Amino acid sequence: MSTTDLTLASAAQEWQQQRITGVAFVAVLLRSTVYCRSSETPGFVAWGAPGDGLIGVFSDLAELALACGAVPWLSTTGADLLSMWPDGYAIGLDVAADHALRLDHRWVKGLAALMPV
Repeated sequence: MSTTDLTLASAAQEWQQQRITGVAFVAVLLRSTVYCRSSETPGFVAWGAPGDGLIGVFSDLAELALACGAVPWLSTTGADLLSMWPDGYAIGLDVAADHALRLDHRWVKGLAALMPV
């Protein structure tokens, strides 16, 4: 299956149903615009302590509003998010949706490293 036309939300669904590979899912993540709740200082909100922390990442503003309500937000690409992603934190993608995923930092970075630049 070609992933060039998949949105991040549809790629999450396809990966959950084992219709695309983890590498294909990460490729869609890296090229997608993602939305995060912004903090009072520059950056995104992370909950919890390293090792068990979570960063809420959303495929669109509707998913962000569904999970967090009306909050300040920021957008970036998945590739930029990867470069800012602190060790010890997982990503919770679309946490209030049927296709919600918890993504491990090492897993995503490891698959991203396999992709051509």
